[in-house]
Amino acid sequence: MTDQEIKVLSECASGLKKLNLRDCKLISDVGLSYLSQGCDQLSELNLRRSELPFRITDVALLQLGQACKSLLSLNLHGCEMISDTGLSWLSQWSKEIRHIDLSNCSKLTNAGIRHLGEGCTKLRSIVLLNLKRVSDVGIRCIAACQHLEALNGSGLCMLSDGVDRSFGLEGIQALGASDCSTTIKHLNLHGCALISTLSMKAIANFSNLETLDLSGCNKLTLAGAKHIGKSCTKIRVLSLAICGDCISNAIVEALVSNLDMLSTVNLQFCTKVGERSMKALSSCTQLQRLDLTGCIGLTDQAILHLSEGDYSPGLRHLFLAQCSKIGDTSLSWITDGLKQTLDGCVSLETLSLKGTKVTANALRGLQDRFPYSVLKRNSSFLGFWPLTRVSDRKIINKYHKRSTSAATIQARVRTMKERDTLRLAREQYCRKRVAILVGAVFRGRAARRLFRELKRRKKESLISSLSLQCAFRCRIARKRLGRQKEKRWLTIAPISSVAIQRRWRGVLGRRQADIKRSEKRILHLRKVEASVCIQSWCRMLKAKQIKLELLRQKLTLELNRLRSSIKIQSVYRMHLGKQALKVLKAEFVEQQRLERVAAARIQSTYQTLLFRSVIKRRVERTRKRLEGTLTIQQWYRNEKARILAAELAAKELAASRLCASEMIQRNIRRRFAYLQLLALRQKRDELIALRGQSATTLCRWGRLCIAKVRVQKRRLDFDDEIRRALVLKIWASTKIAACWRGKLGRDTAKACIVVRAHRWKAMFDENEQRAFYYNQDTGQTTWNKPQVLLDLEPKPICSNCSATSPLLAEVECKDCSEFFCTACFEFIHRGGRRAKHSFKLVYDYYGNRRDYDNEPWQEFISEEV
Repeated sequence: MTDQEIKVLSECASGLKKLNLRDCKLISDVGLSYLSQGCDQLSELNLRRSELPFRITDVALLQLGQACKSLLSLNLHGCEMISDTGLSWLSQWSKEIRHIDLSNCSKLTNAGIRHLGEGCTKLRSIVLLNLKRVSDVGIRCIAACQHLEALNGSGLCMLSDGVDRSFGLEGIQALGASDCSTTIKHLNLHGCALISTLSMKAIANFSNLETLDLSGCNKLTLAGAKHIGKSCTKIRVLSLAICGDCISNAIVEALVSNLDMLSTVNLQFCTKVGERSMKALSSCTQLQRLDLTGCIGLTDQAILHLSEGDYSPGLRHLFLAQCSKIGDTSLSWITDGLKQTLDGCVSLETLSLKGTKVTANALRGLQDRFPYSVLKRNSSFLGFWPLTRVSDRKIINKYHKRSTSAATIQARVRTMKERDTLRLAREQYCRKRVAILVGAVFRGRAARRLFRELKRRKKESLISSLSLQCAFRCRIARKRLGRQKEKRWLTIAPISSVAIQRRWRGVLGRRQADIKRSEKRILHLRKVEASVCIQSWCRMLKAKQIKLELLRQKLTLELNRLRSSIKIQSVYRMHLGKQALKVLKAEFVEQQRLERVAAARIQSTYQTLLFRSVIKRRVERTRKRLEGTLTIQQWYRNEKARILAAELAAKELAASRLCASEMIQRNIRRRFAYLQLLALRQKRDELIALRGQSATTLCRWGRLCIAKVRVQKRRLDFDDEIRRALVLKIWASTKIAACWRGKLGRDTAKACIVVRAHRWKAMFDENEQRAFYYNQDTGQTTWNKPQVLLDLEPKPICSNCSATSPLLAEVECKDCSEFFCTACFEFIHRGGRRAKHSFKLVYDYYGNRRDYDNEPWQEFISEEV
């Protein structure tokens, strides 16, 4: 891209708004003048370059500022000829600019930054990378940009804490005290080695700060860290790399303790960081990237504290390179503590362990815990490197899990529905069965009650008849016994007295015999009564059995009749029950619906009443508080007004006295000055006349000198431009001629190689049953294929690498019958049966092609490959 092409572009695309001219090193002020004249609606322009920085000067900024009034973004990275004058012109005309990049513009000083800050007050982003001449004064001038969101001051070696002067603050302190302290979100102070406590306290005023880079600042203190940790609670990215010994566990704890949104932390080569720092970092639940490269103070115990944290969505990148005290124990704690899935996989995608005590066997053993990473081992990296398109892989796995879960849930829901249907059918069947059994039980209970009543009545009638018979027989027996006694008394009465006297004498002797005889008789009577009872009981049992048999036959007949009637009744009742159940079910559903509606209305009404009562109480309480506060405020205002009125009266009295004295003095000085002024006017008129003549002469001579200098400078610039164009043309023609000659030479060399290769002829030996090669020019024969023919053969490609970027094969496997590069061969044949496969090397130590048809097969040895 040249100036002429820019001219054509400006003529054809007058409405152009965005243009990227990065690394277009042939564009100069002339092309930018064409661009500014043709594309006056340009809003974004990128002029970043790494070569020929002298072609863009302040003149380009003047033309862009005057023509492109709507310019919003400008990138001047590497334009070393830009000075303070160009920035003053740009800020004078382009008031609406939002983003500007001034990296490596080495001529800029505090004056240019002051012009930029005073003129472009709507700046949102400014980059001041490696501006060695900008100090605290320049940063103070940026504070006028009230909407500033991003400031990159990396490499400002003169930036320090600043000085509290009488007219204001300087440096970062001025930013902290300005209006932009609430808008700044990104702050980069990499390499500003003079920053210390005062600047850190000023940074604490940036309440919305999200990115903070203090790497390379070796004067950070604990007091400043405490202020930042308490105030800047929205920080997401924090960098303290290469800060030396000033970063300790206490500083890290003070910074991290309140940062709940922290996601990225960089602590490279902070040698004093240890267990306390890792314990503090474990409380950052949103941490995703942690760089601990070169932290030699870290141990396995520190990694244990780090792995105990609960990170959401999970720690993705962890760099532990050059941490010499970390071993396999830390690796096991990392894999056990940072699990995020149910199958035990680790959330880490990148894990760097170069320079640690972790062994390769441990990494291979835990490789299956890193599903989105591949084990990488070379001279610069050791650990797990993320696979390509990790986010897409995660989305695919997440979608698979969701679909599987949805299918499982659907199956379970269908199962639950079937179970509910089966349960309802069972309940319905059980209800019918219970209804039938309850009816049968009820009827059986009524029949048993009727049977017992009939049995009781029959038993009572039998007992009453037996009682009457017994009473009648007893009466007859008593009458017969009375007649017998009376008859016997009449026959025995005369001799009874003789008999009684005769036998009375033996009464006393026979009493014992009578007692014994009576006892025997009683025992005999008891036995007789027992036998009678047993006989009566047996007869009763036999009667009962006969009665039961008769009753059973009767009941069987009744039961058959009842069963048939029950079946008929159950069928009829089932029919009636179904109809009644449908009606009841509809009434029950309607009743439930009405109950739910009524309950919802009652609940809403109750909640409304409760809410109104609470609101009334709160309003009443607030009204009372407001009345009290208004009363207190009114009293306070009255007292304050009274005090202010007294002070104002005293001040007015003093001011009136002072004004009177000043008026008197002023009148005296006015009179004296008037007299002096009359004398000076006369002298001035004389000097003005003389100066007018001399000034006219000097102006004419000065204009003539300036015109000569400008003409001479333009001639020199034109000559230099022509000289540079000629040098560039000569260099380009020389380069093109050299490339063409090189191409011709390579083509000639290839043709010679082909000719020499054609002089070799492949022949077959019948005795050896092998092919050999014969040179037609020298007569030389050889069993091995010549190197010339080997170089002409097509180079094999690794069959395992991706099709988009295949690598040249270096090893051929005998058992697999495929070619592999070294990395793929070691990866595929690292274990199992493939570790015993034989192989051949395609190239020798010097990179020449081998005749692998004659080479013996070798066993797999990783170091040899």
